Amino acid sequence: MSHFFYSDPLAAAWMASRYEMVFCTATGEIIDRWVIDSLISTTRNNPEGVSGKYTKLFVHHDSLFLLEPILNDVIWTVREGFYEVQRICDVYDLPVHNTWALHRIAERNGIPFMWPEQEAA
Repeated sequence: MSHFFYSDPLAAAWMASRYEMVFCTATGEIIDRWVIDSLISTTRNNPEGVSGKYTKLFVHHDSLFLLEPILNDVIWTVREGFYEVQRICDVYDLPVHNTWALHRIAERNGIPFMWPEQEAA
């Protein structure tokens, strides 16, 4: 199992506001939305970025379902070393469950989808 996270608080704020994604720290503590908003200000004022327990904003396990492709998503896929972009138009086009290494969502319902970084558990 992999852990998904955002190191960019602006991308995390986007996903929280557009897709209601929930975030937590490495210890599982839920991160409030106002904390993410304050991290954006910190990043803007400090070119070094964020330090401490908020360097990685982990996707909470209750939000992992958002990473599964659904109908009408635009995804990009790596095939034979090349990137291929496609819209999922039919249920038969849906990728196999938990193939995050091969398929990444780029857009859902016409709204950009910021794909998280990933690390081994």
